[in-house]
Parts: sequence; structure tokens; C-alpha cells
Amino acid sequence: MATRQEASGTTFAFTKHLDAISPEWSSRYGAATLIDWPSNTMRALGNEKVAGLIQHSEGSIGYVGYEFARRLGLKKMALIENQAGNFVRPGDEIGVAALAATELPPNLRLFIADPAGRDAYPIVTFSWILLYRNYDDPRKARAIRDLFRWCLTDGQKFASSLGYIALSPNLSSKALAAVAQIGPSD
Repeated sequence: MATRQEASGTTFAFTKHLDAISPEWSSRYGAATLIDWPSNTMRALGNEKVAGLIQHSEGSIGYVGYEFARRLGLKKMALIENQAGNFVRPGDEIGVAALAATELPPNLRLFIADPAGRDAYPIVTFSWILLYRNYDDPRKARAIRDLFRWCLTDGQKFASSLGYIALSPNLSSKALAAVAQIGPSD
């Protein structure tokens, strides 16, 4: 198996799902950004290097973000059984199905361990961006606010070509409301 050698959000998303569906995994490892994998595990730094191990090691399996698997041309991606008992392949529509019923809490922190839905891919996560609410330089505050407003509106049309899933209007509107609060320090 090819795994991440360092702490990562990809490992967290993978192990968060395993934690949700396997009592054995939950009691032994839990959800974590770094796992003490068995000694026979191939380890690499970053998604790209893990993908390289998967590509060049006959019969290997591993986990990487969908955007890396797609961009790097990994031909075989796992069909994984979801809550509904369906085996689904990762993809844009499947990812959208996984996020369809998602409600962001007021703090915008959400982890989806095992999404419901007939067509939902069972391992899905957000890419996180942490921003300050206030910046000393008003121009910097405006530039950051404008950049992330674009990312959450017009920029969404580039998500699929980059291997990401566009946010639903419900999710992007809540993120836009948070971005609108960015401003200069008082």
C-alpha cells in the first residue's frame, strides 16, 4: 500500500471515512492526519509522489486526492461501497451527490465521514483556506476579499477542469458571507 509519509489532510479524509465505517479501524487508529502504518507500507511525501508509487508498483493500492489522480492520469480508481450499498467510482457528479445534502455550520467547519445518498462517493472532503477577518493594510484586505469572492463565484467554473468539485450555491453563499466580513483592522 502507498501512503503519505507526513501529516496530511488527504490522510485525514481517508482515515475519517475508515473511522466511520469500521469499528476495528476506529479502535486501533481513529481519524488522524498521520498514521503509524505497518512497516511493509510504501510511504512518500505528498499526493504526487504517492501517485507515482501507485503507478509504478505492480499491484499496489493507495490513496490520493481525486484532483491528483485525475491530473496525473491514474487509470484505475477504486469503486467504493457507499452507505446505500452501491459501488461508486469517483467523479464530478458523484462528488456533487456526496455534498448535495450538506449543511455548513455557522463556523464553516464540516467533515463528511460517510455521506448518505444512492450515488454518493463515500470519501469526500473540502479544501480549506484559512483567512483572517481583519488585515492591517486596507488594500490587502480588499485584495483578499476580492480574490476569494472571485474563487467562490466565477472561479467555480474552473473547478472541474482542475479535478475539484464546484460548490453548491448553498455552500458558496455561506462562504461568500464569511468572505464579505473581511476588512481592515480598526
